[in-house]
Amino acid sequence: MMKKSLLMAIVVSLFLTSNSYANEGVVYECSYDSVYWTGRGKSMETEGGDMVVTINGDSLVIKSSSKEMSGTHNLTLKNKSGFQIVALSKSMQFFYNKGSNAFHVNAGIDAGSGFSVSGGGHMGRQVRISGKCSQHQD
Repeated sequence: MMKKSLLMAIVVSLFLTSNSYANEGVVYECSYDSVYWTGRGKSMETEGGDMVVTINGDSLVIKSSSKEMSGTHNLTLKNKSGFQIVALSKSMQFFYNKGSNAFHVNAGIDAGSGFSVSGGGHMGRQVRISGKCSQHQD
């Protein structure tokens, strides 16, 4: 009986954790230290950068003023489980692992940036940015 109760408590807590992201705003403060230009096959020197990731309902917004990924980027949540967050737009992918606090963003994946499935994929203007996030505490 004790094992059943413990299992039920774990399942309910995971369910509540995963649903909390859909119903309220969650803010992550992220910093990155790695920038990799996929098509060029090299990393670039960077002083690092900061961005704020806000989740509200099925929307994820990335705001950054650093040169590697400046501006505001709107993505749609595809997975918001208790373990990871995945969000996509036409030209960007955002992945966050809650266990390690690691994130990576793939940008420049749309046809307008030179990405071509029939032409072999990356054509030089795609970038992968990675680093760590922490949930903003009020």
